[in-house]
Amino acid sequence: PSGRVLVRVANFGEFFLSFLLLFLFALYILHILGGPGNRKNRVFYWISVGLVVFSEFMVITTQFTGWLYTIDENAFYHRGDFYWLSSVVSIVSLATNITAISINKNNLRRKERTALIFYSALMVSASVATAVAYGINWTLIGSILTAVIMLVVIVSDQLDRYVEKEREIAEMQSSIMLSQIRPHFLYNTLTSIAQLCDNDPQEAKEAII
Repeated sequence: PSGRVLVRVANFGEFFLSFLLLFLFALYILHILGGPGNRKNRVFYWISVGLVVFSEFMVITTQFTGWLYTIDENAFYHRGDFYWLSSVVSIVSLATNITAISINKNNLRRKERTALIFYSALMVSASVATAVAYGINWTLIGSILTAVIMLVVIVSDQLDRYVEKEREIAEMQSSIMLSQIRPHFLYNTLTSIAQLCDNDPQEAKEAII
């Protein structure tokens, strides 16, 4: 009995949190692309909201209807008649992300755009593979692989930004130093010309020219 409870809780958590993660990832992308309030992103936001509400409703009702999966008396997991809907939701959500990235590609750095499109495309493939190949959770494997790849890309991008920021700081320091040096030479030159005005006006004129 305790095994059945644990299996039921584990499967509920996997489905519920997976759909929630898809929604949060969509929000993350929309935030990078200017926020859900952006006119271009409004449609993608409401599609993501509709998908997460529908999918979580399916997960909750599955506990009583067995639409997505069932747990038998021996604590074995079986796919339900409407399991395919979970894959459809994942694919539609990720396809929505890819579309949003493509439309707003100018708002992303090249590495960010490549990483996000790669993640979404790989997760679509993993969702299709999971729906077709029973017994292996390709979605989980794909999530782990793409998370590692995205981490590497994000760290690399942050390093590039750090180097760029350091270069800008160095240029700013040089500019400030030059702005402090130039008045010093200017004052010295004017002082010399002022003395020439008293001693040799013709040489002062040549100095000014």
